Amino acid sequence: MFLWVGLTFIITTSISWALFDGDISWQRLTSKGFASDPVSFNYLQLAAPVVLLCLTRLKIPVSTTMMILTAIVTKEKTLSKVIMKSLLG
Repeated sequence: MFLWVGLTFIITTSISWALFDGDISWQRLTSKGFASDPVSFNYLQLAAPVVLLCLTRLKIPVSTTMMILTAIVTKEKTLSKVIMKSLLG
């Protein structure tokens, strides 16, 4: 099983690397928004992963999806909506 998974990984990575000039993501990261680095950050983008880390250290079960999504949200309005949905959910 280990050999099968390893061989499959090596083959798919090698094919992508050869076809897309060294890009092993099959050009999934070339979509809109990934071309440039973020210029500014909001403090809430850091708060969500820190709160998630604290809650998991306290052994409190949490849904990580909504909290991690707040780390990549760029608009402040959207960020507050995502946090409220996470808290109320």
